[in-house]
Amino acid sequence: MKNLSLLFATFLMTQQAFAQTCFSSEINPRTNKIFASEEVYQSTVADWLSREPRHPGLFDLYAAYGVYKNEQSVAQSLGNDKRAHCYMGCRITQRTNYETTEYVGWLKEDRDIKDCKKGTRFEYADFDATVVGGQKGQSEVDAEGCIAVCKRNY
Repeated sequence: MKNLSLLFATFLMTQQAFAQTCFSSEINPRTNKIFASEEVYQSTVADWLSREPRHPGLFDLYAAYGVYKNEQSVAQSLGNDKRAHCYMGCRITQRTNYETTEYVGWLKEDRDIKDCKKGTRFEYADFDATVVGGQKGQSEVDAEGCIAVCKRNY
């Protein structure tokens, strides 16, 4: 278990190191254009890092990944990106807990802003949609309930 924790910590540090090289290929969520400067990019990354939620346990993260793999096609079929984020949040909460959903939603956007790819856009609204779905997942009992809630909200 210690080796797995060390591997995870190393991965996170590597992701943070990427943040120093991506400003010229990442899209600023406030302007929808490439970041104008490394300073603006770093400020956005620092703001996002300051919002990092509590880390869930590894078993919950593993379960969340399983939900993602199993539900990805359903989420993509829902018609828009925010609905997909909402649905994933709802389903992950149903399988694990809200705290795991909040962290996974945050981590997904953290990776998006640090991966140096224009196609994986960092958006505060994506995180918000995941959180809404996660909150709704505490009271919905199945996938159909998640779909209905997310269609009403997005």
